[in-house]
Amino acid sequence: MNNDDKRDENPGEASTDAGTADNTTGTEEVEVEEVIAEPVEERDVAPARSRNAAIVGAWAIALLALATGGGGIGAGWWAWQQQRTEDTRQADALAALEERIAGLDASAQVAALRRELAEQGRALRSAGDARGREIEHLKDTVGTLHEVSMRDQRDWMIAEIEYLIQIANQRLRLMRDFDGAIAALEAADRRVRDLADPKLLPVRELLADEVQMLKDFERPDLVGVALRLDRMATHLKPMPLQLPEQETVARELTVEVPEEEQKTAAGLARHVWNAFSEHITYREYPDPVKALPDTETELHLNQLLRLRLEAARIAVLRQDDAEYHRQLRAAREWLTAKFDGEHAATLAAELEALDAVNLRPALPELTASLDKLHELNRRPGAPKPADEVPAQ
Repeated sequence: MNNDDKRDENPGEASTDAGTADNTTGTEEVEVEEVIAEPVEERDVAPARSRNAAIVGAWAIALLALATGGGGIGAGWWAWQQQRTEDTRQADALAALEERIAGLDASAQVAALRRELAEQGRALRSAGDARGREIEHLKDTVGTLHEVSMRDQRDWMIAEIEYLIQIANQRLRLMRDFDGAIAALEAADRRVRDLADPKLLPVRELLADEVQMLKDFERPDLVGVALRLDRMATHLKPMPLQLPEQETVARELTVEVPEEEQKTAAGLARHVWNAFSEHITYREYPDPVKALPDTETELHLNQLLRLRLEAARIAVLRQDDAEYHRQLRAAREWLTAKFDGEHAATLAAELEALDAVNLRPALPELTASLDKLHELNRRPGAPKPADEVPAQ
């Protein structure tokens, strides 16, 4: 019998087989749909199990066909065809499923990337906003500083001019440094010139007057005075000392005796005694009479005079006018009282000339320019500056 006869003889079996195949196909479609609905981790396992079950069923049918003889061969061939069809269909379904899974994985990755990019975008926008606020704050700060610097630039220059004039006053009053005071005033004049403000021209005029006044001021030659005193002390020569005071009165001794008294010896002796007594002087000294000076006393007096001159020179270097004049007057008195001769007189005259030098003459006032600057630069309602301390 061929396969067609077998089919005719057993139509129920064919129907059963077809129904089984249809049921199997329907079951496999349900399984495929369930596999698609399951999570990604279980999708690869379900197709493999279905395929294994189909293979086992096919082999079972083939073995049954072989056992029943020739009819089994036809049933086996039919089962093999069905299996091939089923394998093809399952392969197509598996490929579609894998493609869908790959699409799902790509979609999940894209979604994750989109979420990460969104989070990063939000973080960047937040950081950008913060940096923008900082930049705006810095711009405001820089603008404020620029406005302040532009507004206060003139005030800074005015303050510098005031400071330079005050420095000139201090150098002159405290140190009597004329050159330093002149340099400070000239620097202040240059700052006023840089301002280029016609309103400050009176300040420049007063600064020029004060500079010229300092240049014309007759300063004491301290170095020259100190050198003169040093020369006098170094080259002090031994000078003759004054001797004790002596009075010498030269009178011609003439005795006129009247004729009547010449006759007697007593009258003659009385007249001679009276004439001789007129040439004799008697004095009382409260202190002991000084003896004539010796060599040691002369050396001691010269050393004391040299010390007076050195003390006067040191007073010059310290610009101590009172001590300078005190030492010079003491040296002159010592020279006049203890020494004699032409050299002593010359030295006394030179000391008198040095005593006329004033080491600390009255200093000029340098406040006119500062007062004028305050007056011209004073803002309405501002208090007047304190008066300057007068020069000493």
